[in-house]
Amino acid sequence: MVHKQKLLQKSVLLCLIVLFFAPSFATFKILIQSIFELESWQSVFFNRAYQHSLYLSLFTGIASFFIALVWAFMVIGFYFQHHHLKKLGRIIPKMLALPHAAFAIAFLYLIAPSGWLIRLVSPWATGFEYPPDWTTSQDPYGISLIFILAAKETPFLIWTGLTLLYQTDFYASIKQQFLIAQTLGYSPKASYWKIIVPQLAAKLLWPFLAVWAYSLTVVDMALIMGPTNPPTLAIQSWSLLQDADLHKNQEGIVLAFILGLLIVLVAGLFYLLSQTLGWRNLLLNGPVVAAKTPTPSAIASYLLKWSGLQKLHSVGYAVFSLQLIYILLLLILLIASFSGVWTFPNLWPQELSWLAWQSLADNLDSSLNTFYLAIGSAFTALIISIVWLEIAPATLDQKIRPFILMSLVLPPLLLTSVATGMPSWVWPPMMASMPLTRLAIFKST
Repeated sequence: MVHKQKLLQKSVLLCLIVLFFAPSFATFKILIQSIFELESWQSVFFNRAYQHSLYLSLFTGIASFFIALVWAFMVIGFYFQHHHLKKLGRIIPKMLALPHAAFAIAFLYLIAPSGWLIRLVSPWATGFEYPPDWTTSQDPYGISLIFILAAKETPFLIWTGLTLLYQTDFYASIKQQFLIAQTLGYSPKASYWKIIVPQLAAKLLWPFLAVWAYSLTVVDMALIMGPTNPPTLAIQSWSLLQDADLHKNQEGIVLAFILGLLIVLVAGLFYLLSQTLGWRNLLLNGPVVAAKTPTPSAIASYLLKWSGLQKLHSVGYAVFSLQLIYILLLLILLIASFSGVWTFPNLWPQELSWLAWQSLADNLDSSLNTFYLAIGSAFTALIISIVWLEIAPATLDQKIRPFILMSLVLPPLLLTSVATGMPSWVWPPMMASMPLTRLAIFKST
């Protein structure tokens, strides 16, 4: 009986491994076939538009990642010893529930030349009777894309950081070190950056990698808010993958491969920099002085001043501003869905209409398909993760876990290239939902 139970357990484990890694092998097979096409590489390297798109992708990806990182550490630092720490953990998941495309569309309604922000001060303060000729979205430098990416990624980084703080042993350990640092003469904010942040960062490498990968390969938000002439490299790749020409498809896969390579190379470069002793000393070390006037190194001092942590109460405003952004965006989406005639500079629609909701009801099949795929993907990934944790030996889980999370490095553009012909209930949970589900719960296992 025991032998049969172990055999069944091993069979289930094998099925789960095959079910997850089969799409990965298909991805690598298509990738290998395409990257050895010399003609595709020549087309990519001699196209100046692709080069500019590459620079845009790197600029927007790196900038949004570091802004989100600083913003997240600001919020965590403010709530580290705050009695509302658990309350923050209940607020953040609600922010994560807002879809990326909906976030970008609502943000566009907010900052557009005819958007809510300019309507609030028009015409009484600006004198504008008509929308100004301003570029507030799809600007050539990707500034608007950087901001919305940072605003969307920050809650995820806060949430993953909070999962660590909710672990009693880890929290007790770093809190004790935090208090000891203050007895040695460091202020609370200097102690936080010198003691807490490095330890949190060391345990959040996978979430960092997930955010960095998304920042570099984002498609939906870049289509709405990103540059257009030329667009980011991810948009270029996506367009080529939709082309009916097989050669164009191969070019798209080559571009997606370049994006995947950049994810690994840039992440590896910053990891090596973070491990360099000289960099650590330059960033973290500084003379111990009176607690009221700590003097960290020049770089650390600049980071503290730039991020707002020199005035700790300003972090409270950063937390409030993040919540306010999400509340405003939800309100904008709700009002816009009922708006009829809404001329500038009126703050409120002159007419309310059910036409948008009626159109949605008339095309309910597409909405239901989206709903079923989302629920099916999330539920399947959750069930598989729970079954895996229940029956997989700890040693096997530790060996397999990096390969599961490594799929976060694969650009979604590559995954879509192998989705055709695969059952729709297999690909999304295995290659998209499951790594994120595993990432969310592996800290507690």
